[in-house]
Parts: sequence; structure tokens; C-alpha cells
Amino acid sequence: MSITKSNLTLAERDQDDEQVLATADDTEQLSQQRLYEPQVGESFDPYADDLAARAAALAVLAAAGDVWAPHLSGEAKLALLLDLPEPAAVVQALAPDDFVWLVQDIGENEAPELLALASPRQLQALVDLAAWGDDELDSSALLRWMAVADEAGGDHAQRFVAAQEDGVLCLALAQHLTAIPNHPEVDAELPDDAEVFDSPDGGFKLIAHGDPGELALVRRLLALLYDLELLRARAVIKGLYWELPAQLADDVEQLRASRMAAQGFEPRAQALLIYAYRDPHQWRTQLQFIELDAALAADRTADSGSMGQFGLALASARQPALLTQAVQHLSAADAARVQTAVMVLAHRAHAANAAALASVEELPTWTRHALCTLTMGLEHGSDGQVDKAAQLLQTLPLSELFGVGHSLVVIAAHRARRLRIRLGGEDGVRLLPANDAQLLRNLVLRLPVVSDGLVVRPVESLAELRRVVDQLSAIEAMLAALLPTGLSLDLSTLPAGTTLQQLLATALAWRALGQPPSPQPLDVAAVRALVGTCFERGRWRADLRLQLAHGPAALQPLIEAALHAIESELGAVDSAQPLDLRFIGPVVLLKAS
Repeated sequence: MSITKSNLTLAERDQDDEQVLATADDTEQLSQQRLYEPQVGESFDPYADDLAARAAALAVLAAAGDVWAPHLSGEAKLALLLDLPEPAAVVQALAPDDFVWLVQDIGENEAPELLALASPRQLQALVDLAAWGDDELDSSALLRWMAVADEAGGDHAQRFVAAQEDGVLCLALAQHLTAIPNHPEVDAELPDDAEVFDSPDGGFKLIAHGDPGELALVRRLLALLYDLELLRARAVIKGLYWELPAQLADDVEQLRASRMAAQGFEPRAQALLIYAYRDPHQWRTQLQFIELDAALAADRTADSGSMGQFGLALASARQPALLTQAVQHLSAADAARVQTAVMVLAHRAHAANAAALASVEELPTWTRHALCTLTMGLEHGSDGQVDKAAQLLQTLPLSELFGVGHSLVVIAAHRARRLRIRLGGEDGVRLLPANDAQLLRNLVLRLPVVSDGLVVRPVESLAELRRVVDQLSAIEAMLAALLPTGLSLDLSTLPAGTTLQQLLATALAWRALGQPPSPQPLDVAAVRALVGTCFERGRWRADLRLQLAHGPAALQPLIEAALHAIESELGAVDSAQPLDLRFIGPVVLLKAS
């Protein structure tokens, strides 16, 4: 009878396990006293229980600011690291995410020497952050990083494999291999069109599938695993046979998610909660009822031991002045706790916004965003007073301050959405000057952004937000000049190719005729009345022009240009003569004859 998964009973499964163990050579007979325990949980971190030693090691790195200078090449950064008195001690003290960011910043070509210095926890984090999509292991990336560790020579590739959980290794191998127990009738179960080879202990036939170009790396992974520990290797291979792929993937992903959460990298849906709206004005009013000398209540979703007291991504970000000054007003212990909370907040912002959790190269961007948005909330609550800002840091969760800062931006974003609706959507937005149109497009995104040269980024300060609000006010004033009743612009009634200049000139023409401003086209009678009553000797009547030119300062250049264009086009028209609108230029909107 052929032995397959479908026809084995539980008793036969246990018997099969014993048969697999019995296939070992006599020199590999295993002690009955030693049972294998699956590798789960955290890999070893030499500083996990010694915060003082971690802080001392990181102090050396904190003093070597050039290591994270953005202008340095990966090779130069690595050279600076290796020149430190004890590079291994410094590197292993890094928080896991900082280590991965540094590896990716230095680049794979220079990474072998850095991986040679890493702790098992950091090697595990490298796979957690650089070999996963949002919820799926990328075995190709795992194999690639194993090859990078192999380039370091010695036992570093074996250390890399040893640092990974059994489930991760099993899941990676399952994307390339299928395992069948080796028994007398096994040949009947093997396919004819695939490469088949024995597991190193001879207990299983392994059927290759997936990318043939990666099979050599898969074999290398197997060899490293068997050299590492026979019992562990057999447990992983048997997992290929027994485990349900979907259940295995789910279990492994949950373990990985728990490790990520310990670093503040929450699932996206949970991380997005920091963006929940808080009424910033009501919040500011309520501050007077809060005791601002309470014990620190900053976010503590991360293990401060594993986070450390120094972060490369945090240190490399430009620090907002108010936040820096407020932290300097705190005690050393409180400042360290706030720094840890800031790192957690940055990780939550990264988890909420990055293309994928594993996109560690985006961490500096979202760290800067977290710092600036937090500082906006801090400034709103403290009026920019450093001592009061320090009290807020001691009293309130940083996520609350961040939420207030973001909510101030959301208020501006809601104004932009209303303006876009009044303009009739994107077609109306296109009528605006390029800067105004881009502002509205940026603000209605899920995360509102502003243009900064050739790049877009989140709002970074209250001063910048005030400039955004002023620009929105100018657009609102423009719309008020066109549609004083507050109605939305109905583009379906306007001729194709209508410009904002035409709309404003048309609204001014209706005002000159004593009518409410309107974007509706002028007919022959209206043009005749405009020319006959509003002009003297080919120019605007002085009193009327002064009245029409009055308006918001932001609109003055546009109004002046529109008045000049109307005067140039219609000033010489004789109202006593027959009018043919076809011979009047497109300075104002005209009804088709």
C-alpha cells in the first residue's frame, strides 16, 4: 500500500515519524533523553536584559554622527562603523529595525561585513522586515539574504539560518519543495517531469518546483540546516509533509506580526488609528482642566529594552525645534522614555503609510512625518511655550498630540474638498492657476500633502499650514467673486475650453451691469448695454472701475488683468452699430448666436 497523507491514521503517522528517525546512520543515533523543541518566539538579543550596556554601546554610535549622514555612500558608512572601537558590540545594540534600515542603506554589496556583526535577533528581523510583503513571505528574498550572509564566509550563513524560526524556514522551503516520505513504493508517487532528490538524511524524497534558478540556494539552505542540527532539520522537513500550507502561513505570519508589534509596527488597520480625528479647538479648551505635572503617560506599545535608547532613523531626521527644546527641559529618564515613545510613534506612522511594512527605506520619511505632526499638536496646545510643551510631553500620550496635529491638517483638507465640489470636480480644478490646482489635488488625498519643489510631503509645521489656509482663502475669495450665492460651478452649462480668466471677466461684466456676479454667458443685449453704459471714450468709467477693482488682496492681480482685457476688447465697440458676437474675442463668455 502506498503511504500518503490521505490514508495514514494518527497511529501510523507516529509510527512513520519513528521510521524517519530510524533512517539515520549509526553514528547519528539520537539520545532518547533529547527531544527537539520547535524554534519559536524571539531570537537571542545579547542586550535584552541589560539596558545599561545597550545604552553604553549606543552612546559610541550617537557620537559618530557621520554614520547616518545622508550624503555618505554605503561603503563610507560601513568603513566608519568598522572603525569604531568595538563594532560588533555597537551593531548588536541597534534596535532590529535600525539594523535592517542600515543594511539596506549600505546596500547588499557592502552588507556581508555588517551581517557578520549582527545578533541572531537582528538576523531574524532582517527576514521579518526585508523578506515579507504585507502578509506573505518572499522566499526569494530570504534566500538572497542567506546568500549575502554566505558571502561573509565562516559560519555566518549558518548563523543566519539558525536565527530564523522553524515555521519561516518550512514556509520558505514549501515554496520550492514538496516532501514525500522515502519508502519502498515511493517511486510510484514521484512525478516524471520534476527534479527529485533525497533529503540529506535520506528520510524524504524532495520534489523541486518553483523557480529552477533558485534551486541551488534551496539546496544550500537544506545543507546549512542539516549541518546546524539534525533533529531541527528533520522537524522542518516533516513540516513540509504534514503541515497544511495555508495554516502554516497563517501561524508564521501571526508570530511575525507579534514581533513587529513589539517594535511598534502594528497592522495597517490598527496603525491608522493614530490618524483618528480629534477636535483640536475643543481639545485645547480642555487642557486647562488637565494637571500638567502628572507622571509621563507616553505610548508604551513597544518593549523599551529591545527598542534601545538611540535610533538611527530618528537621529537622522531633522528635529523640529520646539520638540527638541521641550525634551531638553525633561529629566534624563523622562527624555529617554519620550524618545522611545517617539520611535514607536514613527513606527506606527510607517506601518500606516508605507507601501509595505517591509519598505524600511521609507522609515526616515515617516519618522520625519511623525516628528513634525507631533510637534504641530504640541505647538497648538502650548502656544509655542517650551515649558508648557515639556509638561504636555510628560502628561499626554504622544499619539494624542500627533492626532491633534493631524486633525489641524484635516480641517484644511475638508475645506479643500468643499472647494473642489464647488468647482464642479476635477474639470473645475483645472481652471485654477497651476499652484492652486495642485494644492487642492494634494489636500484631498488620503494623507494630505503639499508640494515642496519636485516632491510632495505631509505638512510639517503650523506656519506652513497657515500658508496653506491662506491659499485656500484666496481660492474661496475667487469663487465668491464668481458665485456670491455660494452655489457650485456648473461646468455643463459652460462652453468647452472655458478659462478662469473668462469666468472672472464675465462675473465682473455682470457686476458692471448691476447684476449679481455670474459665470453665465452674455448675450448681444448685455454686451450692448455694457459698452453703452460702462465705458467713456473707450475706457471704463472711472467710478465704475474703482468699484469693480475692489476685492480681496489675493484677487487684485486677476481682477486688474480681467478689467484690462475687457477694456481692450470692448472699449472701442460702438454700441449704436449692429453687433456680431462672432467678431468679439473670448475675453468674456458669450452666448452662441
